[in-house]
Amino acid sequence: MSSCHVSDKVGIVRKPHNCRVCYGRIEKGEECHIYTGVEQGEGFYTLHFHNDCWEYSRKWDDWEWENHTPGDVSRSEIKELTA
Repeated sequence: MSSCHVSDKVGIVRKPHNCRVCYGRIEKGEECHIYTGVEQGEGFYTLHFHNDCWEYSRKWDDWEWENHTPGDVSRSEIKELTA
């Protein structure tokens, strides 16, 4: 299946979500990075990221995305790696 980027932006969430990288909680009213895409045969999807988790994941290639499970890297690890 192939995936296509639709949009990505920084926004304020209206309800709680879990970060796609660290799986930490993003609370209502918190700023985060919001990525929207469409998967062939599956439809649209939206992913939410803490801003530092988004920056950390920008370095990943397709293999790393396919083999990453949310929470494999903790938020504290990401903060150390992006500091």
